Amino acid sequence: MDYNAANKNEKFDPVEVVSLLFKNLLKREQEVLKRRFALDGATRDTLEKIGCEYAITRERVRQIEASGLRKIRVILKDEKEKLNARIVEDTMETVLSEYGGIMREDLMLDEVLGNVRSSRDDRYRKNLLFLLTYLLEEHDRIMRAEANISHEPFWYLSDIEIEKVRSSIDTLVNFLSAHGNPVVLDELIGKIRVCDPGNEANQGNCLYMDNNFENNKFRNFVLSQLNISKSVNQNILDQWGLVEWSTVVPRRMNDKIYLVLKKENKPLHFAQIAEKINEINFDRKKAYPATVHNELILDPKYILVGRGVYALREWGYTDGTVSEVIRKFLEKEAKPFSKDEIMEEVLKQRLVRKATIALALNDRNKFRIDENGRYSLV
Repeated sequence: MDYNAANKNEKFDPVEVVSLLFKNLLKREQEVLKRRFALDGATRDTLEKIGCEYAITRERVRQIEASGLRKIRVILKDEKEKLNARIVEDTMETVLSEYGGIMREDLMLDEVLGNVRSSRDDRYRKNLLFLLTYLLEEHDRIMRAEANISHEPFWYLSDIEIEKVRSSIDTLVNFLSAHGNPVVLDELIGKIRVCDPGNEANQGNCLYMDNNFENNKFRNFVLSQLNISKSVNQNILDQWGLVEWSTVVPRRMNDKIYLVLKKENKPLHFAQIAEKINEINFDRKKAYPATVHNELILDPKYILVGRGVYALREWGYTDGTVSEVIRKFLEKEAKPFSKDEIMEEVLKQRLVRKATIALALNDRNKFRIDENGRYSLV
């Protein structure tokens, strides 16, 4: 086999390597493996679907798949150096080490592809995963854990104590559940006890930590645990929380509006909010300006502060017209203020022209002006 095309400049191209490997297979073996492992980027086909199209039994499809895989294993074992597979193995070890020895599968694939190839499309992911599955099946340093009801599939280094990792993930989930609100990673790490490696009796409800971890690796290690868990997720504010929380995984339009305003941290026009929701693409459901506007009008946690511009009440904004904002300010301070001082205060609450504020101050049924040009309530 000529592997030069797949190994220019010491690069490892998984799509090209798989293509070269498949030249040693029968045409039907190639087709079955491509469809069973979705190597063309499509969804994985079942034995039954392939069998129906070829007019053969599922068992025969399984036999063809097994035959092709046997040939692949032999080639990978005999030609590892020519395939430049050491690049991937070394890169995987480096990446896993940086994250404390453990990493969710899709994130690890992206990291490896980022080191050996610029492209990260799904086809490269699937071809790389196919190669890794058979390239590393006898590897004594790099292991793979299948997905289960609580965890995504992940890869790890053999010296990691997986049961302690699972317990550590449970600790993170339980803490978030008890805390009740999303938190950023550093705050989360700072609030949970780290396990004492020298005290076996004191290993419950704590974060597992290897004695050799540096601070940045421990942070990455905790990040990897959060990414592996199916119970938690990160929102657009870089906060971690439970997947059932609307502040983490928004399901209603109102939830999306709230998160967008929190992220932008400033008042926005309802059309801008709709645009940003669509840019973020929470769940591929299109947001329409009219729908967003209705939500903003109906929910008291949003305050109209300008023409179509809304802010969060929790930022300190109050209800009412410009005149009512002035009245509330003067009531609270209980002393006269100049026009400029009042304008400055109103502009903190409303996105309006100064002429609008001056017009409101001219209402002598509500405000009076003294000989020093200072305003107070009638």
